[in-house]
Amino acid sequence: DVYSETMPTFGDFKVAQSSEQAFYFVDEITLLEGNVEAGDWLLSYNDNVLTGIRQWQGMIVDIPAMGSRDDILTAGYFVEGDIPTFKLLKQSTGELLSLGGEVDEWSSNGVFTLSGLIETVSVNQTVQAGAGWNWFSINVQSDDMSINNVLSSLSAMPGDFIKSQGISAEYYADFGWYGALSIINPVDMYQLDIANGGEIAFTGYPVDPSSATIHLTDGWNWIGYIPQNAGIMNDALGSIGDSGIFIKNQAATATYYGDEFGWFGSLDFMSSGVGYQIQVNGEADLIYPDFEDDGSIGRVIQNRELPSMISEWAVNPHAYEFNGAITLSIDNREDNAGDYIAAFVGDECRGIAEHMDFPFDDVDRGIYILMTYSNIDEEEEITFKYYSQSEEEVVEYTESLEFTLDMVVGNGFEPFGLSREFIIPPEFSLSAAYPNPF
Repeated sequence: DVYSETMPTFGDFKVAQSSEQAFYFVDEITLLEGNVEAGDWLLSYNDNVLTGIRQWQGMIVDIPAMGSRDDILTAGYFVEGDIPTFKLLKQSTGELLSLGGEVDEWSSNGVFTLSGLIETVSVNQTVQAGAGWNWFSINVQSDDMSINNVLSSLSAMPGDFIKSQGISAEYYADFGWYGALSIINPVDMYQLDIANGGEIAFTGYPVDPSSATIHLTDGWNWIGYIPQNAGIMNDALGSIGDSGIFIKNQAATATYYGDEFGWFGSLDFMSSGVGYQIQVNGEADLIYPDFEDDGSIGRVIQNRELPSMISEWAVNPHAYEFNGAITLSIDNREDNAGDYIAAFVGDECRGIAEHMDFPFDDVDRGIYILMTYSNIDEEEEITFKYYSQSEEEVVEYTESLEFTLDMVVGNGFEPFGLSREFIIPPEFSLSAAYPNPF
C-alpha cells in the first residue's frame, strides 16, 4: 500500500496523497532540550496545512511535501515557489515542536537536502505606535504574515494607511487592510499612519539573521532589523563595508566616515521593532550578526527635560510623514555642552538637537545633529534658533535652508554653520525739521 508507506495517518494528522510532490532530506535535527528519537514524526506544512509525514529512524530521512492538484483533497498544498515549514512530533510526550533552517522553494518532483533543522521557540514582539506616522519593522515570522494578521492588535480606523518603499495599503471598515501591500516582510521597513496609535503585538518565530540577506541598491533603502537583540551600529552594518553613506530612523541619524572612523551620529545602535532608511553607494548585501543579549545596549527612550527658557521647543515626529537631517555648528560664538539648536518653519518648531562633541577632528566646537520634519516633500523654509545655557540667551540666526525629502545637509567635518545673528535695530525717532534758512 503506497499511501500507508509514504503517507502514514495517525490521530489528527492526515495527508492526502498527491501526484505533485517533492522531498526534503534531513540527517540532523537539533532540539533545545533532549534529542530526536527513533519513532518521532517529522511533518511538513504549507502555512497551516499539513502536507507530509515521515517517521524518524535515527538516520537520514526524506520528508514528503505534497503539491496541489487543484482539487479539494489537495487544497492548500504547495505550488511552485512556496517554502515549506517543518515540525517534530515527539512520540513520547505528544509535543509538537517547530523547526527552522534554510529551506529551498518547493517545486514539483524536486529533491532537496536540508543542512539541518533546529528547534525554534515563539517570541512575542511588541511595537508601540503613536497616533500619526510610525516607522517600524517585524523580526519574527509565522505561517501567516498577512498584513491583517500582523496588525490585528491595532484598533485601526478607515483611512489608516501603511506603506513600504514601493507599495501601500489602506484600512477599510468591515474589510480590513487592503492594497498592493498584503504581506509583512521582516527585511523591510514600513511607515504606518494610524489615527488612534496603539501596540503592534505579534507572536512568531525569530528570523535567523544569517539566512535573511537584505540586498541594498544605490540610493535609499527601507530596511528592517532582523536580530532579536540590539547591536551597535558599526557591528550591525559591518557586512556592507564602505558602501554605507547614511542611516536614519524616525528620530536619529548616523553618517559613515570611512573605514578609519566608521559610523557616528545621534544613532548609536539598531534595535528590534524599529524601521530604518539607509543610503548606500552602489549595491551591497546586508547580513546582520546574531547579537547576544547585552544589558548595556538597549532601546532606551529618554524624555529629555529642556531648560525652562526653551521648554516650548518640542516636536512630535508622529505628526509628520517626511524628515531630513541637518548637522549644524555655531561659528560666531563659543558653545558648550547643554546648548541647543532648534529648527523652525514659521513659529512652529520642526526639530531640536543638543550640543555634542565630534571625536574625529581637532576643532574646538560642538556639532548639532538635527532631524527636521515636514508633511510636504519640498518648499518649506527652515530657520534656526540657538540657546546658550551659560548665557541663558536665545539667539535667532538669519541663515536658512529649504526642506527637501530625505535631505542630508552637513556632517561632522563640514557642518552647516550659523554665524549671522538676527539683530533688532534700536528704537529711533524723528525730530522736528529745522526751518530752511534759504
